[in-house]
Amino acid sequence: MADLTAQDTQLFDQVAPRYMIIVEGKELGSDITDRISSLEVDLDIDQSDEISVVVDDHDRAMSESKALAEGNLIHVYMGYGMDLHHMSTGQITSWLPDYPRDSLPTLQVKALDILHKSMDTAKHNGGFRKQKDSEIAKHIMTDHMKLQADTDLTEGIRARLQKKGVSDYAFVKRLALLNNYYFWVDYDVDKERWTGHWREKGKVHSDQEVMYSFIYNNDLAVSLLEFKPEFNSRGQTTEVEVVSYDKKTKKTIKQVVKEEKKGPDTKFTDVEPIEDEIVSGASVVFTAFGQRMEVISSKPFKSSKMAQKWAERYLKSRSDNFLTGDGVVVGTPDLRPRQIHYLGGMGARFNGQWELTHTRHAMGPDMAYETTIKARKIHDPSNPNSGVADVPLVARLATARL
Repeated sequence: MADLTAQDTQLFDQVAPRYMIIVEGKELGSDITDRISSLEVDLDIDQSDEISVVVDDHDRAMSESKALAEGNLIHVYMGYGMDLHHMSTGQITSWLPDYPRDSLPTLQVKALDILHKSMDTAKHNGGFRKQKDSEIAKHIMTDHMKLQADTDLTEGIRARLQKKGVSDYAFVKRLALLNNYYFWVDYDVDKERWTGHWREKGKVHSDQEVMYSFIYNNDLAVSLLEFKPEFNSRGQTTEVEVVSYDKKTKKTIKQVVKEEKKGPDTKFTDVEPIEDEIVSGASVVFTAFGQRMEVISSKPFKSSKMAQKWAERYLKSRSDNFLTGDGVVVGTPDLRPRQIHYLGGMGARFNGQWELTHTRHAMGPDMAYETTIKARKIHDPSNPNSGVADVPLVARLATARL
């Protein structure tokens, strides 16, 4: 093998995957980073962001490190060369030491974003009267969750009930689901504050700066390394949550249609009154292959039979379109849940726009930088911008070197 030239070395430095970790305002030094065996950032559409760092702790020095102490704020950046992206910020919440039989001891440090504090607690239980859902969400985010609020306005005055035991996170997330909105938080490193985003899905997609094109089995530049679509619904259960309003009892009724693909029957579970928690007579929430999606019927349901027939027709017409998948793409640091990207090279049925529901960015000294994704196929795609773009060249070059 020929010796590398200075130009080769410079090119490799530019495309080499790199990360940076800042804890309590200070970049981690080599005394810790040289011990890191893996760094992962998990970003999920329905969960707190999670940062995981595994370090060699053969001499127990990491267990005594003040930089890795519980409660510290940790910021993770990833990218290539000098082009680093802020991935996530979290508070160190747990230590997981491991003393195995046949290898050196390690310490896994985990950090979660600020949402974890609101997932198990509620500072408000009671009703909200004569307010817009966006106003309710903003009130809870700012006054209870202590977030800077970024909200899109909703129409209509509502009456909502946050039941006892329902966490602030669960309630705000539920409001988002009912309005076909997203809810997530992130940390602004420049302003040093947490922001809660409660936004209309269409606007979030429109604000997306670029839609990447990940192609499988492309001789020129493979960017979709692997992908496993799940489309066979046999043996799977699809749940449909139907919310209707009973004028006689003046209560909102929540019912669940469960469709088991092994048989033709579709039945309602027992009726469960939930008072005025939801006041939308035509809201239907689907759960298919673990993914929740809301559909709004054009007319309110006046009876359980009407709702059941509507749900059966909808499931039958859309059963082939509950497509989800797990895959791996070249390391792309700006991939986030809620984004829409194009996946291709898999045939007409699977090619198209997919919404990311989970991304995992992983780096380490003995591994390539790859991004693991979970996604769902967009049934009625709408291009959020002018077109798709190739994956950044630096990511493809880094993959080609492996």
